[in-house]
Amino acid sequence: MDAPKAKTRVFQSGNSRAVRLPQGFHLELGEAEILWRGDELVLRQQPGTMTAAYDALAGMPDDVLAVGRDDRPPQARAWAAPVRRRR
Repeated sequence: MDAPKAKTRVFQSGNSRAVRLPQGFHLELGEAEILWRGDELVLRQQPGTMTAAYDALAGMPDDVLAVGRDDRPPQARAWAAPVRRRR
């Protein structure tokens, strides 16, 4: 399924460039993130805080990991000596 597409115009607003979002491309008022992903310019709603994640974890039962988890001891690893950089 293809994502919805629409055309819009980029215009000058003071010293900045601006884009009018067409109907159907609604963002909540406030901050948004803008980033380059390859050759695409991506505009997305600013992620929220970790409150929702914390609330989801806090709502889990205390024994959520008690059954079915195969918690083995850590593997023995051969660690290399740190590389010293010349100054």
